[in-house]
Amino acid sequence: MVLRRIFCGATGIALAVLLPLTVSCTASVRVTVGPEPEVLHDPECLASVMTTANNQRADTAFYLPRDTRVRIVYQGEGANSDMAPSLVETYHNDCVEFYIDTDGTDRQLRFVWGSRLLTGKSVLREGVTFAQGDPSDTEYCFEIALPWKSLGIACPGEDGSLIVDCSAIDNDAESRKTQIAWHCEDSRIYEGSGKHGTLALAGLHTPEPVEVDGVMEPLWDRCPAMRLENEILGKVRDSTDLSASFRLLWDYDAVYVFISVRDDIKKMAEVLFDRASLRGPSGGEVWRPYLGKTFHAGGALKNRRQEDTLLLSRGRYTLEYSTDESHSAGHWDDVPPAEPFSGVKIYALQ
Repeated sequence: MVLRRIFCGATGIALAVLLPLTVSCTASVRVTVGPEPEVLHDPECLASVMTTANNQRADTAFYLPRDTRVRIVYQGEGANSDMAPSLVETYHNDCVEFYIDTDGTDRQLRFVWGSRLLTGKSVLREGVTFAQGDPSDTEYCFEIALPWKSLGIACPGEDGSLIVDCSAIDNDAESRKTQIAWHCEDSRIYEGSGKHGTLALAGLHTPEPVEVDGVMEPLWDRCPAMRLENEILGKVRDSTDLSASFRLLWDYDAVYVFISVRDDIKKMAEVLFDRASLRGPSGGEVWRPYLGKTFHAGGALKNRRQEDTLLLSRGRYTLEYSTDESHSAGHWDDVPPAEPFSGVKIYALQ
């Protein structure tokens, strides 16, 4: 038998129900909305929590009398920085920044790992091209072309120089955990050219065209790598945790930048707005959904689904689920998922 307890944020009522331990592969979903939204249970599941309102929190407790193989199905609302561009601005992602002073205008260009977005302070977009490369599981790079016409300045030539800087940001498990820079020595790198360095263009002219494809062709070996060695935020554990460099070339059409980063955990901004967790007999978390493991659940792109198979040992478990302020069952603000429920279902497979 399964002891099930639910807490409905809308009513504050706790319920305890004994349910048989059953095996099932098929879900039947009810969606009921009333003055006081309820938390639903799928009777074909070993345990389940299905909410019917926004800003609703629910949990259910159940006991396994023996080790049991289960299938966990999660559905909720989630997005990454391509789906929700505002996430890029929150520094929840690994990224690089290139700063350039264009005739008195300090421009910041932010390139996010895994994203096609280009953001930043006084950012340039028209005419700018870039490509990301991933040489290994612990490396990424960006190759960038900034036309002089887009920058609004004439090519300074062999005797000229540019005011630039470059930084790399690491976010293993928190927003902007560490940040390193080439010239700036504190976290106020965004304040402008007074924080940045002067780079002479002598010897950096390329007679060959640069193909912006995210691959370091031999022509990049002709220019020195400017290493980002100033820790301007947080503390870098070692070079595998975070290290980076940039190279710069130019011709009479554009200035080209190649930024290389070594990072042991590459992470893109991603958020599941509807949270879930399964806690085991010791109280520790044994399962949770991650946006990177989800797939499209049908309907709106933000409808996400994750399915996992686990072997759970005997003991007492608590399943928790909470919705945010929008797009839950019965309150869809966009096209609902193919199977229209918000919550978690756990099926016994043995």
